[in-house]
Amino acid sequence: MTAALGVWLRFISAHASSSTVSSTSWTRYWTNLDVSSGTDTDLRFQVYVQTSGVNLDLDDATLQDARVTDAGFDDSASGWTLSPGGNYAVYSGASPMGSNYLETNATSSGGSVYQDVPATPAPGHSYDAAVMLRSPGGVPVQVDLVLWALGGPSPTELGQSVVTVSSSTWAPFATDVDVNGAGHNDLRLQVFVQTVGVNVDVDGARVDADTVGPTLSPLRQLITAIAVNQDQHRAQVVEDPLDSNCNPFSAYFGRGSTVGDNGAACQGGTRAEEWCSDFAQWVWTLAGEYPSTVTGWAFTWVNWGTANGRFKPGATNDPEPGDAVVWGDMGAQYGQHVGIVVGVADGLIDVVSGNSGPLDAQGNVVAVWESGYFDPALSSIGPYPIVGYVAPDGFNGT
Repeated sequence: MTAALGVWLRFISAHASSSTVSSTSWTRYWTNLDVSSGTDTDLRFQVYVQTSGVNLDLDDATLQDARVTDAGFDDSASGWTLSPGGNYAVYSGASPMGSNYLETNATSSGGSVYQDVPATPAPGHSYDAAVMLRSPGGVPVQVDLVLWALGGPSPTELGQSVVTVSSSTWAPFATDVDVNGAGHNDLRLQVFVQTVGVNVDVDGARVDADTVGPTLSPLRQLITAIAVNQDQHRAQVVEDPLDSNCNPFSAYFGRGSTVGDNGAACQGGTRAEEWCSDFAQWVWTLAGEYPSTVTGWAFTWVNWGTANGRFKPGATNDPEPGDAVVWGDMGAQYGQHVGIVVGVADGLIDVVSGNSGPLDAQGNVVAVWESGYFDPALSSIGPYPIVGYVAPDGFNGT
């Protein structure tokens, strides 16, 4: 197995070099050790400063078991399996986890590499997986990152993030699986390459132990479960009729119109208005936390959170599963979108939101959609970044 070491580093003064830490912004750096001996008694984490006379800042050092064999590909991809339609090779070169990385491509859509990790995932808990990816040629390539819960008497379960990797710079990508069935005995981390003939580089794989379960308050667990249950992988809630904004969540609060934006009558008891805020409020309300002054306007979440001591301003200000995340403009007191955080891993967040999803043929978003993991610091909807998070209970799950 592999032990992974991470630390946040920055220069006090910038010094541009491709082989040194050169940014005044905090950035996470990793290394790894593939352990083969059973006689070692200690792990030492050591940071050498090789440039004389230049200050380096460090923070948040961590040491963890990546739970993946050859996570940094220093042992010729030992433990990894290639599926039909895929190719891979291990190359030497600078990478997030050391001096090697794996490069893979697909001769047919869905070619993949994967590894099975012995585990006993517990029902009601959530498990995370992550890898570092890059497109060495800077060519966009679709990758499906999947974490499976396998084996035992229960049906196979999975969590999936569909991402486009288009940068030649390494970046983290993550996914998780919410386990409902008992008796699974494996977690499989699988990287599917869906764009044929384009290389993807892989490094720094890991599979985490339980990260969303007893550590969250019961309210946050319930909010997360309710939100996820409505997404494209489960209930598959969409507007009825499509492209109308007619949805069941606005109808729950008696908001909107019985006639959709496209002029068609709303079906199945739905009502029409832009509905991301209605969905988020519905999720919290069903979980037992009713934000009474929230309306169909996304910025009312910020107002309610501020008035109740629950607003955490800033895109990276301690997001937690169960939080409402708001995109907008604080100065203009405008909210563009709001969703529910359902996962947090390595500084990335996963969100389920209403009035969301990929654009359809009419250029509209019509579904409840799980985003997959992304960097909140870089996220924007149109010109609007994340302005902060609204907590359903005390911060840090209290």
